[in-house]
Order: sequence, then C-alpha cells, then structure tokens
Amino acid sequence: MVHSMQTPSEADLGVSAVLDAFLSLNKSEQEAVRAKVKTAIDPSLSDEQRREAERAIRAALQKARERRSGVRRLSIEERLSAPQRSRREEMAQEEAQFAERLSRLMAERQLTQAELARRTGIGQSAVSMLLSRRCRPQPRTLGKMAHALGVPVEDLWPGKVGPGPSGEGVA
Repeated sequence: MVHSMQTPSEADLGVSAVLDAFLSLNKSEQEAVRAKVKTAIDPSLSDEQRREAERAIRAALQKARERRSGVRRLSIEERLSAPQRSRREEMAQEEAQFAERLSRLMAERQLTQAELARRTGIGQSAVSMLLSRRCRPQPRTLGKMAHALGVPVEDLWPGKVGPGPSGEGVA
C-alpha cells in the first residue's frame, strides 16, 4: 500500500491560523470568543445578532494575530480623514433610510422582491442587495422603482429629482 504525502490545503492553513490566534488569547479572551461562537451559531437569534458575533470573533482573532506579529493594521475608518468619515456616515444613513422606505412601501403594497424586480426590469437579487444595503441604487433604478411603487422618487430617496414615467431624467 502506497501512501502519498499531501500538502495542507489553503483551508487547512486558514484553520491553523485561526487556532493559533485563538490559543494565543488569554483565558478571559478565549471565554469571550467561545461565548460569541455560541451566539454566532444560535438559530434562535436574528441574522444581525449572529453577524455582530462573527464580527467580534474576527476582531478578537485579528488582535491576537497582530499582537503575535507586532503589526497592527489600520481599519478603513482609521485611514479616512474626518470629512471622509463624515461623508461615509452620511452615505450609510442615506442607504439605511432608503432600505427602510423601500421595505415599508413594498409591505404596504404587498409586493415581493420578485414582483418589484419584474415591474422594474431588474433582477430579484438586485432588489435583495438594495434592501440589505449591499449596494446603492443608480438614479435610473430609483426612477423605475418609484414608478413601479407609484410614488415620487423623493419618497424613496429625498433630495433626488423625480423621473419621467420610464425612469428617465433622474438626477
């Protein structure tokens, strides 16, 4: 019988790095990570609660890796100037308000993502991404959505110029 030596896969190396980082934590940090892991896999909690737990786990393990390597990486937020951070926060607020308004209007009209997508001529996945704030709508898409929902563009995104019936002319 011949046995071949296999090199560790990338996934194995990733797991090894995670375990090394975890083991380098002190006892209280390990307990905190264990608690967050329980939260992250608890199906009774909301997706947002589980995502927050996952972010906390990644942050704790990243800090452990930085301590071990003596290197600290700057977060995106730390690299931005004050005006850039302010604009980023403003954009995040705009996206949140848009997603809330779109969700409310869809619920009021009893529209599914698939139906809104059909009426606007965009993919259902694009509607999902807009609702979950993973992308920002293009002006033309805003116009099409407003038209499909029977509202002015301002009802979806205040400050935007209203389109014609085909979604043209949005600023």
